[in-house]
Amino acid sequence: MANRLPSPSCLSAEPHEGSITNPLIHFLGCIDICERESFLKKTDDVVGDTRSRWRSNIEQEMRRIALLRHALSKDDHDKQLVEEVEENRELWRNSDEYTGHIDEVKKWRGDGRNSIIGPEFIHAEEDYMPEKDTSVPIIQFEDCQEFSKTRDDRISGKFPNQKTTIRTLLDKAKPTDNLLYKDHDFHDNRIKYFHIPSNNMIWAEVNLKRPLLPAEKPDRQSKNIVLFMPYLHWETSKRREQFAREIDKIVLQKAKDLAEEEAEAKTKRQEKRKSLPSSTMSKTKKQSRHVPIHEGQLEDIPEVVKAKMQYHRNEFKIKNALGRYLLAAANLHEGMTTYRDRMLLRDFLPQDPPIHPRRTLDQAYYWTLKSTKKRDKDQVIYRGTTATRNAFHHYDEDNNEWPEHDELNCTDCGTCRTNVRKVSRVIMVDQLWMWILDAKTLITCFPKRYGANKQDYSGVHKSIRTSLENLGSNQIRTVFELALIVLDECTMTLFDRTKSLDRRPQVIDEFSKAIGKITHKQTVAFTRLWRWTDEARKIFRSQGYMNTRGLHIPLLDINPEGKLEREIEDIIEELDIMLRISNTHQDIIKSFIEQVENILDSGGNFRKRFERNVPIKAGLNKTNYEKYQSFKLRANESQGRVDSHVKDLESLRKTAKNTADDVLHLLTMKQQQASVVQAWQAVKQSDETIKQGRSIMVFTLATIVFLPLSFLTSVFGMNNHEFGDNNWSLREQLIYIFSISAGVVLISLFFAFSAWIRAWIWSLYSRASTKFTTRTGLYTYIAQRKQIEEIFDETYSEVHGLKTEARRQTLAKRIKRENKLQRMGPRISTRRANQGKIGISQMQEIVVLRVVRHCEEA
Repeated sequence: MANRLPSPSCLSAEPHEGSITNPLIHFLGCIDICERESFLKKTDDVVGDTRSRWRSNIEQEMRRIALLRHALSKDDHDKQLVEEVEENRELWRNSDEYTGHIDEVKKWRGDGRNSIIGPEFIHAEEDYMPEKDTSVPIIQFEDCQEFSKTRDDRISGKFPNQKTTIRTLLDKAKPTDNLLYKDHDFHDNRIKYFHIPSNNMIWAEVNLKRPLLPAEKPDRQSKNIVLFMPYLHWETSKRREQFAREIDKIVLQKAKDLAEEEAEAKTKRQEKRKSLPSSTMSKTKKQSRHVPIHEGQLEDIPEVVKAKMQYHRNEFKIKNALGRYLLAAANLHEGMTTYRDRMLLRDFLPQDPPIHPRRTLDQAYYWTLKSTKKRDKDQVIYRGTTATRNAFHHYDEDNNEWPEHDELNCTDCGTCRTNVRKVSRVIMVDQLWMWILDAKTLITCFPKRYGANKQDYSGVHKSIRTSLENLGSNQIRTVFELALIVLDECTMTLFDRTKSLDRRPQVIDEFSKAIGKITHKQTVAFTRLWRWTDEARKIFRSQGYMNTRGLHIPLLDINPEGKLEREIEDIIEELDIMLRISNTHQDIIKSFIEQVENILDSGGNFRKRFERNVPIKAGLNKTNYEKYQSFKLRANESQGRVDSHVKDLESLRKTAKNTADDVLHLLTMKQQQASVVQAWQAVKQSDETIKQGRSIMVFTLATIVFLPLSFLTSVFGMNNHEFGDNNWSLREQLIYIFSISAGVVLISLFFAFSAWIRAWIWSLYSRASTKFTTRTGLYTYIAQRKQIEEIFDETYSEVHGLKTEARRQTLAKRIKRENKLQRMGPRISTRRANQGKIGISQMQEIVVLRVVRHCEEA
């Protein structure tokens, strides 16, 4: 859609004015319904054939729309989409808004016609078949020129847009008349290319093998090549999630069916064994070792999922009747768009071999993971194409205005429009399956994007047709050159920056932006770190006291840098996956070129002439050499493009790795600076500790000196008859006081500062205490008593046993209650599921209870 001001515009991909580039979208979205019939009947001598093709394509698409709507109305899973549209349409037509203004609309139109009346098309009532709805594009060359003159009515269109259907190719009525039959419409210099838009091995192998291999002797010099290659593509996140849920439901239903089949087979075996003699084994083990999980878990999952989907569908309510009608129509359009792909999954995913669904980048690499939903939403492309809340302009409710829109004067806001149009996208990994048969026929299988039908400019086959249209004459000499074009388009889908008409993500640009953002954040973080280090330098050189709390806390907080490290590591991981796929492209294309060279130049003569640029004489060998030369030139170009993609990815990875190293270096420097601050604080604390120790030593010495003095003076000052009647002089008292105090102080100082004295005292004490405990038997008693660890272990074991017994009794009661509910019949389970009372956690609890019961019985 073009970026224009909000005004009535065409729904085509580009503004066409008088030139219609997309007639189908112009027919459905640009003109009024009452003008459609005149548009189809309009004739023009200049573009008469073109309008005839337009009418044919439009009528075919309208019949397909009718068929899809009829199929949805009959489908148990999707019929509510049609019912909601019909119900809301009646509500809208009966609303006062419709009945009160429809006459004004007719008067405004001027002709009094009803706009809902349009041309009549045939309404299909037949059953829907994906094989009939899936088109098979056909491209043919004859004598190095495009070829579309075919007398077969099963092929429609012109080069390079000829097509047929899968049903036509799978027709087994007359194998020799099949379009893929080797001798059908044979011409010695004709090349045929058939594309099956799905990775369905049943279509590609089982149903196509017979017409491709007529009964004849095996070819000793085979010219057949088989190739399987992954390649990168894209998908919207909404469609990916929708089909991921669809695949989960199909897998669960398949598991339920298998479990029911196993249970039925087991019942039949038990019925057959009833006539046999009874076993002498204990009859207490009535349960099988196989836990019937389908009875407790899988049985109610489809109903629960359906109920949850219905709940989410009705969660968003709209009061306006027209709004509900438009929302229901949008849901119906979504269902019709994706119905074919969903039917392919439902029909062929449970088969053997199953259809190969599209995989996300993480699903393709981490294929053993059960779910990658969280990782898929963490892709660089997803983050780069998803609009965030902060990106929009916000309304100021307090001032009743849009602050950012003051200068626009209520006109269009380009920023808001761009953010609204953003669609979340993810990288997908698709599969290319290629068969080259007898150097004449090329068959490929690779999928479209989910729901893509026509005008998908990012579609691989659309790009192939566009490339072939732009080629000149005598460009495709062999089927191998056509195969190289297919390989080129598969490898170039996400790397071609010249194609920007669709919503395909620009991978290189998005990864460059993501790396640039992290680099910018890392630079800002470095600036903050240098500011902190400058503040730390001032603190270190200061003589007075300064508070370092404001510096220490941010240095210890590594959460911002940890987030940067995680983001850049995710980018490197995705680039590694893409590099692995691109390296696979290199290997496969190299191997393909070698195989083709062996076919075109089995003797190796052309290769030497091509390398030396030696011309060849006229004749048969010259024609073959020109084919070899043309292929070799195109192959070298193809290898060069793939090498360029690998170099781009390697350059991005190198940049991301350097950024990761810088972030890690930043984190290391931050931790080192935090360690320096902590070390400085430790030094400061040690200095303070030394000062405090000296002060304590002074007070201790004072205490040692004055404590004996104060004690003796107190003794001499006591009122007793021994001291009360004496006639000691002050001199005599001072001699006693100071001499005794000096002896006590000296002994204390010897003990405090002499390690030799302390060692002798400890030695004497240890010997004496040991002799006393051993001779009295006290040591034997102490050695035999229980250790602390043993006491804790015995207590823990006893408590654990009590808890286990209580838990076992509780589980036994729950099992008894669950068995009672089970014997009451399946109606209770169905009623509870419909009421939404059985949740996933309850079903898991039932399964756990049955496993516990089985373990106890075993």
